[in-house]
Amino acid sequence: MLWQISRFTLFFFERNLNLKDIKKKILKSHFKINYVKYLDIFYTFPDRNLTKNNPYLEYVKDLWNYLIGFFKRRQPVYNIETTVQQFENDFEKEWANGTFIPIGYDDSDRRRESSAFYCKFSHKGFQNEALFKAHLESKQYKKAKTWYETGYKSICLYEVKMNRLAGFLIEQIEGTKQNIEKKQARHYIENVVDVEEDSDVESSSEDEEEIRMTKANYPVGWDGNPIPYWLYKLHGLGIEYKCEICGNMSYWGRRAFERHFQEWRHAHGMRCLRLENTKEFHEITKIQDALELSKKLKELKLRAQWDDEQMQEFEDAEGNVMNKKTFLDMRAQGLV
Repeated sequence: MLWQISRFTLFFFERNLNLKDIKKKILKSHFKINYVKYLDIFYTFPDRNLTKNNPYLEYVKDLWNYLIGFFKRRQPVYNIETTVQQFENDFEKEWANGTFIPIGYDDSDRRRESSAFYCKFSHKGFQNEALFKAHLESKQYKKAKTWYETGYKSICLYEVKMNRLAGFLIEQIEGTKQNIEKKQARHYIENVVDVEEDSDVESSSEDEEEIRMTKANYPVGWDGNPIPYWLYKLHGLGIEYKCEICGNMSYWGRRAFERHFQEWRHAHGMRCLRLENTKEFHEITKIQDALELSKKLKELKLRAQWDDEQMQEFEDAEGNVMNKKTFLDMRAQGLV
């Protein structure tokens, strides 16, 4: 599930390169961007010089729909609708009072817009007052103003929502980048050999604890092809871990097993047991073990609490040290 985001963002990466303004920039300045770099900037929108038109609006709209859908599939319990509504409310408030700053806004934008002859609706600056006034009376100005209040506003809203939602998906984005970089570091022939060797491997395993997965459910990479056999062995993806707290769910590989303790399914199981999902319960997969550990932790917590009569120390004239209760009893008897 961690790499699932890459299959679809690869499609949006290619779609982004085919936008009219991006193509012009590539032809003029030999500007190049690879897929890994795209994963760094697709939610920060660093280039504010691009014309915001209908194709770009469709691009950001479709990308937003994919990202919010991906988040809902990954975190079905989290109420993301409330969070998104807050994003939209904050944007509308800033847009209405004129304090909105677009994502990717920098010093060059600030210098350009500081001119007295700059039109924010057309995103153009003029050399003198006469040209500026002529522009304000033109049909292009009225058309630009209409677009600014409709299409451009929608684009800015999608950019803001994607930028903030990316903060919730940063782990998946970074994981996708690492996966791509590892794949690019290997030679194509090595990948082909790994797949061929995997098809010839016998079904028996050297490790009795390892359960070999069948060809039908063999793990695949971001591109849909089977991962190399050495990577399969490295991450122990043939070893099955079951968690009773998660409803006897199976996790393949040590990494997935360790990560699941912080995911929603395990957290929900712990809440059903009325237990806190803390680090003390890490590696605990049996319900009975979790309940016994919780009982033991409560006992240790009670022991650690301060007992005034047992823990407060007193010393008599001869230097003998005793607790408060003993000291008071001996003093009442006149022994100290």
